[in-house]
Formats: sequence, structure tokens, C-alpha cells
Amino acid sequence: MVALWQEMVAQRQLFTPHDRLLLAVSGGLDSVVLLDLCAKAGYQVAVAHTNFQLRGQESDDDAAFVATLAQHYGVPLHSAVLPVDAAENNVQLQARQLRYAWFDTLCQTESYDFILTAHHLNDSLETVLLNLTRGTGLAGLQGIPERNGRIIRPLLGFSRAQLEAYAQEASLRWRDDSSNASDKYRRNLIRHHVVSQLQVLNPSLEQTFAQTLAQLQGVWQSWLNAVVQPLRDLWQQQGLLAWLPKAPFAAADATAAVTLHQLLRPYGFAFGQVAQIVAALEHPSGTVFESATHRLTLDRETLWVSPLQDEERWQPVVLAAAQPSVSTATYQLSATYSRKPTDFSPKAKPHEAFFDAAAVHFPLTVRLWQVGDAMQPFGLPHRQKISDMLINHKMPMPLKKYQLVLEDAQGELLWLIGIRTAQRAVVSPQTEQLLHLQFQWLVADEKATV
Repeated sequence: MVALWQEMVAQRQLFTPHDRLLLAVSGGLDSVVLLDLCAKAGYQVAVAHTNFQLRGQESDDDAAFVATLAQHYGVPLHSAVLPVDAAENNVQLQARQLRYAWFDTLCQTESYDFILTAHHLNDSLETVLLNLTRGTGLAGLQGIPERNGRIIRPLLGFSRAQLEAYAQEASLRWRDDSSNASDKYRRNLIRHHVVSQLQVLNPSLEQTFAQTLAQLQGVWQSWLNAVVQPLRDLWQQQGLLAWLPKAPFAAADATAAVTLHQLLRPYGFAFGQVAQIVAALEHPSGTVFESATHRLTLDRETLWVSPLQDEERWQPVVLAAAQPSVSTATYQLSATYSRKPTDFSPKAKPHEAFFDAAAVHFPLTVRLWQVGDAMQPFGLPHRQKISDMLINHKMPMPLKKYQLVLEDAQGELLWLIGIRTAQRAVVSPQTEQLLHLQFQWLVADEKATV
């Protein structure tokens, strides 16, 4: 099995002998087999063991056993006691979050390239059955991912029976977790009472599942590449606001709902909500749907998505004369000074502006526009309300909420950011020093996580 496993690792390009691998070892059968395979294959490994103190002395005995294993194989050992609150409903989720947070810390401090866990084919089968029981989309039928960031699961191609056969042949010793015998946890219930009955119907269940899973994963990847990715590329984002055209989903059928759901999952929208969104595409502008974290607004030919709670990101920020820049979690405004060149042209990109530095009254404030705001646009002889300027600019309603302005110390607007500068502090033939302002959105593009 060692040669077969090494061939699989190389073929799937999971890691190389040059990589430093951190193995999550509980002391159970699966992780002991993974440690033995890595050691015999000559990979650079270290062992990480977490003791959640959920089983009293048994947990401490597991930790001692893993320490002995690490010593036997001559590999570094990292061991941590990470108590969880047993009174909480989802103890397993707590433990998982603590464990992986600690693993990430070890990778950063000890320069490990990858984290290896010993999940196998039966774990993936149980995951799919659990997802089907809860209700799931296409993503939930893919089983446990072989790779997730720096986490790699190199035993997913092997069943528990294969691992046990290898362990017995290699005379390996391991610990049995007594909690695995309890039906308290849903996964155990599936393992003991569902999978066992399915194996009666199909003695080759694991092999059949592996073949089916390979087909599902192939179709899934093809669909993501051919259908979802081109639509993902249509996403646009400005600060916290993202938008997508309605047209690709105009068919208003199940296919449109499935595809749009894949795009809206990062924003917390469930499939049932997305089906309602697709059905409402022909409704008048202004129809709103909300997830736990975001709001989706149908406006003209566009789907607009914005956070529900974002007020703290839009508090006014102040730029003093001596400051090179000011920023929030959403944007940054930078200021540079220079002598005006003789051939200066006032043309600027939408998110930059030039002013006569001597005519600017500091400090400057970046804030959201308000009803009643007005300014004299550059090149015009009279003042205009910002609301009218946004209408003339044909700005969609959802974007208006997030429009920023730049105000000077006298309460006058210098810049409708990204749209137009004011006549105030304009660069003239008498200007000697330029103030060059550059605005940049800093919010990461959430579509990249779809």
C-alpha cells in the first residue's frame, strides 16, 4: 500500500518530499496509518496532537500514546491542551475550530507547508449522507475536499477497511476513541445505522460510492468552469457594494436558480431565497431580499448586493494637511504635493483630483453625501445639488447610498468622489503647488470566494 499511496500522492500532486508536513494525529487508526505511510515514504513530517479533555483520563492517555508514537518515528511533536465548553450544543464544531486555528499558528511559527489529516473514503460517504439528510445543493454532494488551502487529506482514496488491513499487516497499534461508539453524534448515527444497512444492500458500497463521487466531482468542476466562472467574471464591486446583471438568469427556471445560488452563497443566501429572487426578476425595481448578513436589491437590469450592517465602515474620516493618507476598512485617500509643471493639464482619472494646494482649507473630511449637499462643479457658473448631479450621472439607486464626498474645513465640497471636482480651489495659472488626491477602494472582492 505504501507504493500505491506514494503513486497517488505524486499523480495528484498533493505534496513533495521537499515539503514540510504537519500531521494531525489523534492516535486513532486513521492518523496512525497516515503517520506510518509518511514515515516509510520518507516525507518530512511533524506530529500535532490536540487534547480537548472531553474524556478525562482517556484523553490524557491518547496524548501520551501520540507522544510515544512521535518518539518511535523520530519526528517532532507539537501537543496542546485546548479545553472546550462541554455545555455548548456543538462541541465538535468548537473543537474543530480550535484545532485548525492552532494548526495554522504552527504552520506560521514553524514554517510547515501543509497540514495533513487522515480523513478517508468512509468519512466522505458519511459527509454526503449527512448533507443529504440536512438538505444540500450540488456542493454538498462533492464529499470532503481533498485539498482546502494548506489542508490536504491524502487518504480519501482509501476505505477504512483498507486502512485497517494495512495497519494489521504492518502490526501497528492505535487507540480507540470510546465516543465513536456513541450515537450521540449524528455522524456516528449515520455510520452505525445507515451505512451498515446500505452495505447490506450493496456489499461494494465504498467502491460504488467512489465511482459515483468521481463522476459527480467531474461534472461539478465542468459546470463551475463552463457556466459559473463566466458569470462570476461579470461581478463588479465598489467598496462594499457588488452587482451583477439580471439577463443571464432571465429564463427563471431551476437551472437559473441553481447557478445564481452558487454566486450568492458567499453572501449567505439560501437556495429557497434564490429561487424567489429568480421568480421576482420581472418585478418592479426596488424589490429587496435579505440574508443574515446581506441585502439584495433588484434595480432595473441589475442585482445589487450590500452588507446589512456597514455603518461603522462609513464614519467620516479626516485628512490633515501633514498627513500623506487616511484610510478605513473600505477605502484609502492619499495626498501628495508637487510644484505645478508648466504644461499641466487638469485632466484626471475618475478617482483622482488636482487642487491648488494654497487654496485648500484643511482639514479635509471624507463622508457619505447627505440630502441638501451642493457644490459648484468645475467649469459651471452655478451650484448644483448633489442629488441632482447623481441623477444626471444616471447613478443606480443602490450605489447612491455609498457615494462619498470630500469636504473642506469651511464646510464646502471639493469633490464628488469618482464623478466630478468642484470649482473651489481649482488649479489656475497662478497656482504654484499642486495637491494631488487619489482615492482607492480597499475592500476585497468577495466574488473571488465564490
